[in-house]
Amino acid sequence: MVTRTAGAVDLDPASPEAAVAVVADHGSRLITTLHARGVRVAGIDFDPEVVRTMRGHGIDTRFGDAEDQHLLETLLLAGIRWIVSTLPQPEINAVLLQTLAALGYAGATAVTVHHDDDATALAAAGANHVLHPYRDAADFAAALVTQDRTALQT
Repeated sequence: MVTRTAGAVDLDPASPEAAVAVVADHGSRLITTLHARGVRVAGIDFDPEVVRTMRGHGIDTRFGDAEDQHLLETLLLAGIRWIVSTLPQPEINAVLLQTLAALGYAGATAVTVHHDDDATALAAAGANHVLHPYRDAADFAAALVTQDRTALQT
């Protein structure tokens, strides 16, 4: 959450409700949509340009690595209900889940995968939800085509 004063953006120290690890790619769409819907959200990314851009949009975004325990501690995890990793690397997501467990994080987690084997492993490692962006997009497109086909037949 941010406060604006005289054209400047100051990051609000209030704990976010959700944190998105790795803002680039579909993470940027996720974080800006959550922000637009009034969710207090924080982003984490290792690309300084992405961090600068998100901050320019008034979104609390921190420079760093999703595996960094110290960075996760600075997010005031007690108030965060969701942590979403949009990074599709299973090894990094596994470390993130282990770090969150070690910190006593009790909120929900969602991780991104591209392969079903990774989904199974990360669910076993404690992920509450597993996101399959390509599969989900294909399912959505199939639903659109099916709806259109059904509408044409009636």
